[in-house]
Amino acid sequence: MLCCTAVGCALDTRTLTETTAGGSTAGSAGTSSTPGGGAALLPGDPPDVDLPTCIYNSAGPVDPGCETLVDNPGFSTTTEGWAAEPLRIEVNWDPLDAMGNQDSGSIAVTNTLFGKSEGIAPGGGFQCLSVTPGGIYDMAADIFIRPGQGAGDGMGAPYVGLAGLSILFWPNATCSESDRSLAPSYRSDLVDATEIWTRVQGDAVAPDNAQSMSVRVRTVKPFSEYSFTALFDNVLVQQRQ
Repeated sequence: MLCCTAVGCALDTRTLTETTAGGSTAGSAGTSSTPGGGAALLPGDPPDVDLPTCIYNSAGPVDPGCETLVDNPGFSTTTEGWAAEPLRIEVNWDPLDAMGNQDSGSIAVTNTLFGKSEGIAPGGGFQCLSVTPGGIYDMAADIFIRPGQGAGDGMGAPYVGLAGLSILFWPNATCSESDRSLAPSYRSDLVDATEIWTRVQGDAVAPDNAQSMSVRVRTVKPFSEYSFTALFDNVLVQQRQ
C-alpha cells in the first residue's frame, strides 16, 4: 500500500460522490455547473457571475473578455506551463479538443495514487500564479471523461471518477509546499459525465496573507482503483474587477 508523506497526497475517506464546497454534487451529462459553484465557503463570499465561454486554440489574440491569467490555457500543442502534483499524478498532451479543433488539444491528468485503504484519492495538474491579497478570482474550464475506466464494483459496472477545478492559496510566492497551504481552498463543481465536454466554473477570494495560488485541474478517484484520467481544456482564470 502506498504511504503518503508529502503535502498534496491526502487520502480522503468520504465516498466518491463528493459534494462541492457549496453543497452541489457531481454534474450530470451534458450540463454545466451553476455559476460560482463550489465557492461559497464563508459568509460574505462574492456574488456569482456568468463567465464568458472562451476558446483558446493558438497563441494568437483571444476574444474580448476571455483574457486569462494562466499560460497555455488551450493546450494547442503541449502542456507547457502546467506541472503534475507530487505522488503518482501525470500530465500529458491529448489530441482531443473541446471544440473539435484538429489543430489543438487538451491536457490529460492521470491519477495513479493507489492503495488498499478505503476512501478517495484527489490529485491533479497545476500552475502557480501570484495573487493580490483580498482579490476575487473567477475560474472556468471544459472537462471530458472517457468511459470504462477501472475495475468497478466487481459486477461489471466500471466506476466513474470525478474532475473539476480548484484554487489553493499559499503564504509564499512560489506555491511551495515548504509551507502549509492556506485554508480554505476553493473548487468548482465536480463532474462525472462521460463522453461529453462539460463546462464548470467557480470563484475564490485570496486571504490577506496569500502571496500565490495553485490553479488546479483536479481529479478524484477511489483510492482502491489503479488509475483515472480526465481531460481539461480552455482554462479561464480572471481577477474580478
